[in-house]
Amino acid sequence: CHPLCSRQGPHFLSSIPALIYHPALPLLHPYPRLMASTPPAAPSDTDCLFCKIVGGSVPAHKVFEDDHTLAFLDIFPSAPFHTLVIPKGHHPSLDVVPPAVLARSMAALPEIARAVKVASGAPGFNVLQSNGSVAGQGIPH
Repeated sequence: CHPLCSRQGPHFLSSIPALIYHPALPLLHPYPRLMASTPPAAPSDTDCLFCKIVGGSVPAHKVFEDDHTLAFLDIFPSAPFHTLVIPKGHHPSLDVVPPAVLARSMAALPEIARAVKVASGAPGFNVLQSNGSVAGQGIPH
């Protein structure tokens, strides 16, 4: 187990920004644009916490951002370096995300995963997706 695994709460989170924003991480440059088509305009919901993070009115420890995708650290992590990857537009569940939007967000995953592995020192990672409260989705974005 990595030394940070035993840390919890504010001490764990306060140690992350220095690691994530380290100049050696490849994450500082947005993932190259791989998709030729332009996704539709991003919808927004003024009551959605993730939309507020995307809009900048709520702070977050960002680890990746491009024109279409935002990745940031979960404030209630279920595992060390728990990183949320979301499209910038408001889409309450995976089944309603336009394919072009989903393709752009998923194209960023390899770069985000590499950077989290470098920052955490972990040899592996999980990619999970929850849709609906019964599946454990806390914020329908």
